[in-house]
Amino acid sequence: MLIRKLVVTDPALANRPLILKEIFSHLDGLKLTVAKYLQELIFHDLKKVKPMYASVLEIDFGDIGWLFKAVLTRHDCVHRNGVSKDGVPTGVDDAAIVELTRNCTSLVVSIDEQVQFSTQDAG
Repeated sequence: MLIRKLVVTDPALANRPLILKEIFSHLDGLKLTVAKYLQELIFHDLKKVKPMYASVLEIDFGDIGWLFKAVLTRHDCVHRNGVSKDGVPTGVDDAAIVELTRNCTSLVVSIDEQVQFSTQDAG
């Protein structure tokens, strides 16, 4: 059921062309195709991941503007030696790390609660 939701709702999978005479070979290899897609997915691409979690797992990340910003900061730290394209330092300090850790912990707890609720609801 989750594979079906992912294939139907994810644009990269849903919009793949399908030739009718190949339908059965595609069907036989669907799990492998989905597994490969997920394996190659960059999970810090939040523009893809957030809607995927919402449509497939019915998990709402809520307002994660702070996480989008953290991913950009991470990019600047990893690829630009801690500065933006304009040369402005990221400003990462102990307080920023503590706040990010708190926000991430809250997000994980929220996701876990939603998973627990959905598994209780299904059972």
